[in-house]
Amino acid sequence: MVNGYIWGKSLVMKHLFLFGVILFYSCDITRNDTIVNNSKINNSISQDMITSNIDSSASLQLVEYFVDSSNIGLKSHNKIEVSRFTGDSAFVTIKFWSKRKGKWSLRNSFQFEKDLINDCNTKISDFNNDGYKDINYISANAARGANEIRRLFIYDKKRNDIRLIRNSEQYPNMLYNKDLNCINSFAVHGGCTTFFLKINNDSLQEFASVDLSDGLTVKEYNKKGKAKVIFRKIYKENQPEYIRYRNYKPLKEYK
Repeated sequence: MVNGYIWGKSLVMKHLFLFGVILFYSCDITRNDTIVNNSKINNSISQDMITSNIDSSASLQLVEYFVDSSNIGLKSHNKIEVSRFTGDSAFVTIKFWSKRKGKWSLRNSFQFEKDLINDCNTKISDFNNDGYKDINYISANAARGANEIRRLFIYDKKRNDIRLIRNSEQYPNMLYNKDLNCINSFAVHGGCTTFFLKINNDSLQEFASVDLSDGLTVKEYNKKGKAKVIFRKIYKENQPEYIRYRNYKPLKEYK
């Protein structure tokens, strides 16, 4: 009789334990789905998502947050989040989402080191003239702030994600040049150089440049990157300084 009582009590305890485990995990799954599948997030900060980005084991502080689902990629069907954290170190996380059947699913996730001084100042605009807007943010500054360095991501419609342009930080002060359907970069150094660039897979490739230092030099580049000088002018005096060009053949300046 005693043995039967002990066996029955043990069986009850096992069932209670299993019920508790199932209840715990079902609650946990519901909580995570609320964060990932929240279709009500537009351009306001989601406190749940901000909290989920923070590693509670590290002394980190969220100091900048950007979210957009109205402009990036396929409007209202894609979403971008850029979060900047500081603490013992500083870094940026980029998350790109796609909506399907009212639920958000993560398509890309990136993390990069960040300086402690500059904001990300995230911008969304079309850099390859495909009708879909891309994203870039400030990753560094150079030449005492004259060269704004940005990391660029291009929206890929076929894959429904964003593609990192790996050498975009080599070309400061980028903008889209509608005259030549290319990316235009302006670098300040002892003089200045305007670069004309095309997107080639995941990189920017120079096809022309205008350099103002020790005279004016216009170059073209072939697909292998070999340069050819197509115009050269030496100034004996009054050399122009810090001019950004919108075309190189013929020379046209931005006004």
